[in-house]
Amino acid sequence: MAGIYNLQTKKGSDISATFTFTGLAITSNMTPTAHLRKSAGDDILSAIFTTAQNNASSPSGTITLTLEGSKTRLLPAGEYVYDLLVEDSSDNSSTIYVEGKVILEEAVTR
Repeated sequence: MAGIYNLQTKKGSDISATFTFTGLAITSNMTPTAHLRKSAGDDILSAIFTTAQNNASSPSGTITLTLEGSKTRLLPAGEYVYDLLVEDSSDNSSTIYVEGKVILEEAVTR
């Protein structure tokens, strides 16, 4: 079961979250991907998270998700969903490690 981690920000602000996975070495065979959607069955929004992975040689790996303010500015205020899928080409597996909501609020100063 995936961990649940909700994110909240204002339109035009960056969203960034770093996840540490104890006992999971993030290797070069692993590709993390995270999409933002209005609901799980909807199309991918133009706002796709960028991902960065670290600690490939450590027994604990980290993955950072970032969604730039230039992308959040273009989305309507509201509630969205995301998940973090990691595909491993060494054994053709894929696992969703994190999922949650992104709450995007209207900014007062624009």
